[in-house]
Amino acid sequence: MKKLSCVIALSLVVLLAACGQSNPLIGKWEAEPIMGINSGEVEFKTDSAVSTSMIGGMEQTHETKIDGYKVEKDRVGVIATDPQNKQSATLWYRMKDPDTATLDTGIVTIVYHRKK
Repeated sequence: MKKLSCVIALSLVVLLAACGQSNPLIGKWEAEPIMGINSGEVEFKTDSAVSTSMIGGMEQTHETKIDGYKVEKDRVGVIATDPQNKQSATLWYRMKDPDTATLDTGIVTIVYHRKK
């Protein structure tokens, strides 16, 4: 009976996880150039984001650990903690459609397109 209870509980956890909101940011994205400058690419994974950009003619890659995501209607919050000062921050991406997302930095809005 105890094993049956464990199996039922585990099945419910799996079912609830499957019913949760999916994260529309997961995948590879390419940023539109800003003022003619290539802004690069980013790949969102469940626990990290890998960004690639060209700086001074050299390709630079940076991986950031992601603490979690918040999916709210047409917005996705990417939660990350700075490893140096231990401060957590959330960047909000607005989903224009399944293949277009924007990030408003306060200075400029970066438009991303899903890579196929």
